[in-house]
Amino acid sequence: MIYPPISDLVKKTKTRYSLAILTARRARQLGADEGGEFAGKFDEAILEAIDEINEGKVTARPKNYYLDHIVSPEQEAIEKMEKALEEEHNAATE
Repeated sequence: MIYPPISDLVKKTKTRYSLAILTARRARQLGADEGGEFAGKFDEAILEAIDEINEGKVTARPKNYYLDHIVSPEQEAIEKMEKALEEEHNAATE
């Protein structure tokens, strides 16, 4: 029997595809030397990557993780104004 079971790992990543991609990317990171080139022993790197995924040390992010956190200057200015108005309102009601 394979440990950890694939079904348990898929629950942590939502899809088999994301499990495969996450495992491959992490294994490549673990097996890379200082120059970024893969330095052998792929089987050991894959097993270590799977263990890290199972333990929750490595997780997959949503597709637009970085795009969701980009805020335009206009939006940032609006948020600052809203925060200032809210602080004024709170100070006035106290």
